[in-house]
Amino acid sequence: MTIQDLFAILLAKIKFIIIMAIIGGVAAFCVAEFWMPIKYSTSVKIYVKSSTNTSTGNTTTADLTTARTLAETYIIILDDTSIYEKVADKFMEEYEAEELQRVNIPLESDSEGNLRVSPSYIRGCVSISSVNESEVLQISATTQIPQIATDICNYMVEVAPDVLRRVTKAGSVEEISAPKVPLAPSSPNVKKITVMGILVGIIGSVALIVLISYFNNKIVSSSEVREKFGVPVLAEIPNFDTKTKKGVYK
Repeated sequence: MTIQDLFAILLAKIKFIIIMAIIGGVAAFCVAEFWMPIKYSTSVKIYVKSSTNTSTGNTTTADLTTARTLAETYIIILDDTSIYEKVADKFMEEYEAEELQRVNIPLESDSEGNLRVSPSYIRGCVSISSVNESEVLQISATTQIPQIATDICNYMVEVAPDVLRRVTKAGSVEEISAPKVPLAPSSPNVKKITVMGILVGIIGSVALIVLISYFNNKIVSSSEVREKFGVPVLAEIPNFDTKTKKGVYK
């Protein structure tokens, strides 16, 4: 099969490809709009300072290098279960258990049998990263409740300094700006998902057509006879048994 033959086959099936693209787009839109949960994201940035520039107030290249190294260490420490347990306890200081259950925040019992927000839930909402491999850390939280995402960032910043000082015995962190309550959802991106659905419909239909054509051993043109058998075609016999829509024989 030549490329020209392939294009001819796809052109003949263009209606099928368009229909599949529409079906893929509509299906993706419905999933994104009506099935996928709406989530909100917010973040807070904290600046990591080494012990030397904390004491002198002057920042050198060596201080920045040390701070960057500390930032990578802080990311590992801040992702520890003990941090999320402290954040979970902070929630219970600000909210009643009934309030959290009302908005579907999972609760569990601590070692003393008291209810608190599940630390594993908080960990699943949080991501911690270094901004452009610098001494600035970004703590992001994504939940279905805008205020809860903001609270997680605030509580992380509250518990982080004491834990980091206790563990590393070096450096400190300072909040750059407070997290804001998100007003617009961060996901799902309905437009992006719809476009992806259209592309999947097009690619899937083209792949199906190519696959069927590849395994089709029927000869549909004189050019295929020449290609497969290497013999010239002297004549072609038209098919007189095929009727048109109006009942007239071709």
